[in-house]
Amino acid sequence: MLDLNELTAACYNLEPLPPTSTQLLRVALQEEVDVEEIVRIVSYDPALTARLLRVANSVEVGGARRIGTVRGAILRLGVGLVLGIALGSSVRVHLDGAAHPSYVVEGDLWRHSVAAAIAGHFARIVSKRTLPVESFTAALLHDIGKLVLLRHMTPEVSHVLQHAEKYAGLSQLDAESGILGIHHGELGGLIARHWRLPEPIVSGITYHHDPERLDLADNSICWVVHLSDLTAKIVGAGLGDDSVPTLDDHVAVIGRLGLDEDSFKQLCERVAENLEAVMRWYA
Repeated sequence: MLDLNELTAACYNLEPLPPTSTQLLRVALQEEVDVEEIVRIVSYDPALTARLLRVANSVEVGGARRIGTVRGAILRLGVGLVLGIALGSSVRVHLDGAAHPSYVVEGDLWRHSVAAAIAGHFARIVSKRTLPVESFTAALLHDIGKLVLLRHMTPEVSHVLQHAEKYAGLSQLDAESGILGIHHGELGGLIARHWRLPEPIVSGITYHHDPERLDLADNSICWVVHLSDLTAKIVGAGLGDDSVPTLDDHVAVIGRLGLDEDSFKQLCERVAENLEAVMRWYA
């Protein structure tokens, strides 16, 4: 079986984020955002500069005028998307290659993560409330803990987890917690702290399956990531071990976030329409 200490140590040994990503995090999520500082950071990273310009001029983002400067791209995309694109570029190779013969098909974890991120982005647009700017990034990274699980998953552990879900009727989270002593959300929270991500992102990752467990006055980011995870599954971008959520699974969630049934359907449609294009942003 997997050792709990081994799993937690693996979280702290995961490759650090590149300097550009950590610098952007420091600046982008301050109360008073310094756009010129973000421009300066991005300008020193040619690959990220090219990617942001490509995205800013894409059909999905829109805009009649073609953007040719880093500053213009940042203003068109907004801080939340810029941060998500930068961090996604850093973790894509790990999530895209994550796989296990009886657990996750290669490429599925990255596709699911991108679909959830799109849902987090559009939830901010269709909601009647002000949702956190970190929603895209937190949703993109919500299953990062599965990366550690997959790297250490043995056939024996995989069999025991699947048996617990299928025959004991346990949820995925309860099976992981009961058998491993920790679930993938908590592993993801450890990784996020190791990467020095802001506390709202850590919380959104840790509690994305059970946001009600975080007893804070404002735990909206946990509910956004929870809804984003459900939405990704509903539009067909789940993982092999995921069941497709039912109507009852999301009804309680959307009300907390200022959505109704019509806006939720609109959210699902936008995710389905934009998934392939957004995945190309990171290619």
